[in-house]
Amino acid sequence: MNKKLRILILEDVPTDAELMERELRKANVAFSTERVETKKEFLRELKNFKPHLILADYSLPSFDGLSALAIAQKKCPEVPFIFVSGTIGEDMAIETLKKGATDYVLKDRLSRLMLVVRRALDEAEEQIKRKQAEERITRLAKFPSENPSPVLRVAKDGTILYANKASLPLLNIWGYQIGQSLRGYWHKFILDALNSDLRKETEIECKDPASTYFLTFAPVVVEDYVNVYGIDITEIKKAEEEIRKLSSAVAQSIDGITISDLEPRLTYANDAFATMHGYSTQELMRKKVAILHNQEQMEEFKRGIHKTKTQGSWRGEVGHIKKDGTPFPTYMSVTLLKDEKGKPTGILAVCRDITERKKAEKELQQSFEKLKKTLVGTIGTLASTVEMRDPYTAGHQQRVTQLARAIGKEMRLSEEHINGLHFAGIIHDLGKIQIPAEILSKPGRISKTEFDMVKNHPRVGYAILKEMDFPWPIAQIVLEHHERMDGSGYPQGLSGEDIILEARILGLADVVEAMSSHRPYRPALGIDKALEEISKNRGTLYDSRVVDACTKLFIEKGFKFEELKGWGC
Repeated sequence: MNKKLRILILEDVPTDAELMERELRKANVAFSTERVETKKEFLRELKNFKPHLILADYSLPSFDGLSALAIAQKKCPEVPFIFVSGTIGEDMAIETLKKGATDYVLKDRLSRLMLVVRRALDEAEEQIKRKQAEERITRLAKFPSENPSPVLRVAKDGTILYANKASLPLLNIWGYQIGQSLRGYWHKFILDALNSDLRKETEIECKDPASTYFLTFAPVVVEDYVNVYGIDITEIKKAEEEIRKLSSAVAQSIDGITISDLEPRLTYANDAFATMHGYSTQELMRKKVAILHNQEQMEEFKRGIHKTKTQGSWRGEVGHIKKDGTPFPTYMSVTLLKDEKGKPTGILAVCRDITERKKAEKELQQSFEKLKKTLVGTIGTLASTVEMRDPYTAGHQQRVTQLARAIGKEMRLSEEHINGLHFAGIIHDLGKIQIPAEILSKPGRISKTEFDMVKNHPRVGYAILKEMDFPWPIAQIVLEHHERMDGSGYPQGLSGEDIILEARILGLADVVEAMSSHRPYRPALGIDKALEEISKNRGTLYDSRVVDACTKLFIEKGFKFEELKGWGC
């Protein structure tokens, strides 16, 4: 992290972006930032700004983090992508990791940001190094094994009698010409050839001390002279040295690395891969890859290999089995090897055991489910408390919740937003616990003073809920569910987009359910009257999109209220 980082921030709240920058400055990191809010801006800055790191909010008014993640994985998969959000729940956080996010940080825990960023950048650097090593091995695997052969004819006394065109540049390097006699080592080499069938690899003496050339000589004795056939293996020797260095690195890698033919049959496996599967490297050589998978896993692996052969590379999770039959999960990066003519020759695979990661994900999911059950129970208790004090509206909160969820789905909101709607819906009238029961059940008209007490119930509900650490903005939804688009609602007189979308949905569902149900002060007016009310005030009191979704549910899709059991999603 010595270079100046370019950080792209996808965030619609400037102050939140400033808080992120402040946390980064605490670590004395040199960086520059660009903040964007829309898809168009995001695509433009990916191209122009070329970020080293992306920090993204999960939800924005006109764009969402998951869409940004999908774009980033396509445009710049090597760039770490970290969600920084105030509303993301743990189940959705896990889902973002599965879809390729590097990590996530909650906005109320920004002190973790620099730690997460450092870890992400370190991992990205390691991936780049690993990719470069993979590419280097691939290039070396393509290296041609032969070059045009130089040929010399040398007399017994060491005189060079003939040199073909290919050998002339080499003679010049060695410092000899046709007609000159080879000296020292070379003369002895020729004499040895006269007395034996000699094939020898040797280092050539050069005019330029900085140059080193290697040849494999194949001398053939013909009567009183020797034909020397040479193959320049300088580049091969250099490649061997590179392979030796890479082999050392590969051998010490914590990831399993293999090379196989197209069958596929293993032709190389490092120690990490063999140990991972409970074999020795010798046991794996020339074995079919099928021994590493059961039947179901093999079908999964074949699909990955097919993608590799058609697309050139593939990455994904694949199940493996150990020598003793124990199954375990892995993450594989697979690359197709080709020769200099582009013909596929083999498959390079990098494999990592992700057993511990899967175990951690499962434990996290179990922890989340346990927390969710506790949350559902707590909210259910609060909702029941309200309905016990107001028996005439028993079931109201459940029916409002049912309609609000249906509207949210019709508007194609995310599952996370719909879950927030659900839990806000079942306790949206929590503030009524402060209203005397005789007012709640009063059969006739209530006075202005009594109505003012009723109108205060959103504030009371907000006051109770605001200190609770929900993964959704439940307190805000409850506070705003009686606000109206033209500002005529209560308790704050908010209007238009200043009202949170979930509150606009919940408020409309509340009106429709109330008008279609019986109340102490009037009989049920019916669904038709309720739909007439929201249609008449579409765009003034109620959000047009919400009205359209609700109307479509009843008229086109036959929506009906059903009695719900329990308070869960």
